Amino acid sequence: MSRRLAIIEGQRYALAYAPPSADLQALVLELQAENRELRRQVADRSAQPDALSEHNRARQADGERLDAAISAALAADAGSGTWTAKEVGRALERAGFTPLPARRTVADHLKALRARGGTVCRLRNA
Repeated sequence: MSRRLAIIEGQRYALAYAPPSADLQALVLELQAENRELRRQVADRSAQPDALSEHNRARQADGERLDAAISAALAADAGSGTWTAKEVGRALERAGFTPLPARRTVADHLKALRARGGTVCRLRNA
């Protein structure tokens, strides 16, 4: 048995079989009070909304706003035939959409719109 394990076992034995002392009783009461306080804090936190959930809701709202802006840009200039992510990005810039998304983000949204059947025109993958 290692020395550390022997010390731990000795402490366990002392706690289990030693006569109760005032110091030990005070320590137990202090730990019980701390445990109650920690349980109360955990219960309070679980009642609050999760920060990550709020962040995800904000990102989802931004994505929906971008989808709407892309659909509006495509509907406004449906006569051009085909679209690339770069062209849609330029259309968003002309429409005053802020903040401007990355070209890859626009391409992903175009792909999702095409999959949902929400685009008015064909899309080019260039």
